[in-house]
Amino acid sequence: IGDMCDNCIDTVNPDQADDDADKRGNACDPCPSSDAGKPIAESGCNFGASSCDADLDVDGDVDGRDAAYFANDTSKFSLSEFANQFGKNDCLE
Repeated sequence: IGDMCDNCIDTVNPDQADDDADKRGNACDPCPSSDAGKPIAESGCNFGASSCDADLDVDGDVDGRDAAYFANDTSKFSLSEFANQFGKNDCLE
């Protein structure tokens, strides 16, 4: 399968299985059973699947990418709440 059609370019997955239809193959999807009826973040997980409120891209940690999302929408929580979680890396349930 060519890279343009591969749903998991860096991981071998000849069957191209994608149980949650989020266009990420099960072999490289951190949340292969996300609910396709709910919004899915860049990480492949449903929004809200993270135990850290400040993990806005739902990739399991609170880092600079989350800070960029927070800067665009500060209505979810305060800066001090965001700062308290910044640097956490164990957020996925």
